[in-house]
Amino acid sequence: MNISEYRGKSPIFGERVYVHPHAVVIGDVMGTLLTLYGVADIAFVGGSLVPLGGHNPLEPALCKLPIVCGPHQFNFPQISEVLAAQGGLNIVQTAEALSERISAWLGDRASAKQVGEAAASVVDANRGATAKVLVLLRERIDGLT
Repeated sequence: MNISEYRGKSPIFGERVYVHPHAVVIGDVMGTLLTLYGVADIAFVGGSLVPLGGHNPLEPALCKLPIVCGPHQFNFPQISEVLAAQGGLNIVQTAEALSERISAWLGDRASAKQVGEAAASVVDANRGATAKVLVLLRERIDGLT
């Protein structure tokens, strides 16, 4: 597939969004993933089928999407591990396996929804981290005086 065949002009994202005739959208722009995830059914977290380390899987988890990524997640190892352990992230080894996973979810929307909900539950369980850190910092600072 030559990705340039699918280049389309989006009124929101300009000319760096690629739209496949079968409603596959590939975004190649900064700062728009949450918007794209907001209208998606499934998220493939890129940069993970090749040794680039992958992108942040929390963004699609926040949108309750079933998430699939490749084996290279060294940029976000802890959250990828937690998401996978809780059933919110599927890891595939090849592009063929990626295609099979997406096809399976498209054919079984209930399963896809369950995976997306598992991903969102990881986000929900870890909310409030800033407040917890502030409490710990205050305790430390108060202990110094």
